[in-house]
Amino acid sequence: MQEHIEEPEGKLFGPTELTTNALYDLYTHPAITDVLRDIVGPEVTLHGISVIRVKLPDTEERAIPWHQDSHYYNEETLGNFAASTEHMHVVTAWTPLVDVDVDNGCLWFIPGSHRGGFLSGARNQAGHVLIDEEAEARGNPTPVLMEVGDVAFFNNLTLHRGKQNKTDHVRWSHDFRYHRSAAVEPEGSPARHATDYFDTKSRRFGTEPLPVLSVEPTPTYEEWDRLGRQRREAVVAEEAV
Repeated sequence: MQEHIEEPEGKLFGPTELTTNALYDLYTHPAITDVLRDIVGPEVTLHGISVIRVKLPDTEERAIPWHQDSHYYNEETLGNFAASTEHMHVVTAWTPLVDVDVDNGCLWFIPGSHRGGFLSGARNQAGHVLIDEEAEARGNPTPVLMEVGDVAFFNNLTLHRGKQNKTDHVRWSHDFRYHRSAAVEPEGSPARHATDYFDTKSRRFGTEPLPVLSVEPTPTYEEWDRLGRQRREAVVAEEAV
């Protein structure tokens, strides 16, 4: 009989744990930034909010239906749509911390679906986005099997999902995302509005966006960490008022 595994309470990893020197080296690694330069351009910022995800064994709630990430980005809070990030080019870098396959809940994509535009959809009571059409009619659902050290890149309009973990081991993954830096988006444009919103949202979480490609030198880890700590102190002070 499989041992029951309790769901963790609260956040396993907050901003401090995800702004370490080791992760800074990952976020700015040439193998990552070389890809970003090709698909985003020469001015790229790391969105401050990154996530380590835990997909527990045989837990139905961890099965995520088809969605585009902009559905989640557009909401300040559940049901409160604050921006239209579909005008942006946001690239997620998703890397497994264990080998992933169909059994333990690898990502599934519909290749080319990002060309179909933003699809209508909304979150249900469980917080998952539900698309208002049959997403699989958009293309061929494809599982992406990956090993530790691999990275999948996809943008905010790519249809993807994560099925249930059917093994008896936890599936761990880390995802972090990038976008064109605000300074290169025209003032007053939908893309600039969305980018400013993205950066502001990050700072409200107490994390600092990090320019990883720029004509200016990328901040050092120490500089980025100091800015992040200042953001977190400001958030705590604001919440205390």
